[in-house]
Amino acid sequence: MPGNALFLSRYEYELNGSPAIGFSDAHRLYAWLLSQLPAEEAEWLHEEGNLSISQHVRREYETSRTIWSVSILSQEVYTLIWPVLENLKEIRLHPETLKATMLRQVGFQSQLEFIRHAREHTIDRVAEVSLLSPLAFRQAGHYVIYPQESLLLNSLANKWNAAFSEFPLEDEDAMKAMEDGIMIRDYQLRTVRFALKGNKIPGCLGKLYLQSRLPEPLFEIWNLLLQYGTFCGAGIKTTLGMGALGLSKVV
Repeated sequence: MPGNALFLSRYEYELNGSPAIGFSDAHRLYAWLLSQLPAEEAEWLHEEGNLSISQHVRREYETSRTIWSVSILSQEVYTLIWPVLENLKEIRLHPETLKATMLRQVGFQSQLEFIRHAREHTIDRVAEVSLLSPLAFRQAGHYVIYPQESLLLNSLANKWNAAFSEFPLEDEDAMKAMEDGIMIRDYQLRTVRFALKGNKIPGCLGKLYLQSRLPEPLFEIWNLLLQYGTFCGAGIKTTLGMGALGLSKVV
């Protein structure tokens, strides 16, 4: 293993093959990733999936590249996955065989290292958030495809608390104040369907412009949540390929 196990990491690859794959194929790539592990470890990881891995496929239209991004959200899972990702050259699906070329890798040794880094790369008061793969939420048993401020904030906070045991967000009054101080100022969205095991889950792609009118201590938390969101994603089924987020100022 190269150095110490990373608390948080992301690998990104350009994928080439025929036929080209799309965002709904991310769940097939996740299944392939599990197939590269011993059965017992793969079973454990699948049970832990939504807390330990977030991954997605996106198309970069400016470069015409298909990108697979894999974020590992714990040190324990990193020790299992890194040998596969570090040496990845080819992915054999059925019927496709994809050539994988690593584009970039970023990682943080500890929770505090990530927090320090995020503080040095503060978002704007109006943050431009890209929805890189279909984003959706579940509320009262129904899919919610419009990203309401409260749903987005609570999703990010829950994912943060699952990973940042040393720095949990537990102040309900602070969370309520953040919810009141964040608004969607503008958006460019379109509805799409994420195909998964015979179902077509409604979601949206595009951009959100999130304005924050928060005092500095709460804005600092909001900055951390959005920065972490570029790793963990938001909403449902982030392990299988949904809910990937990007920022105009990205880690």
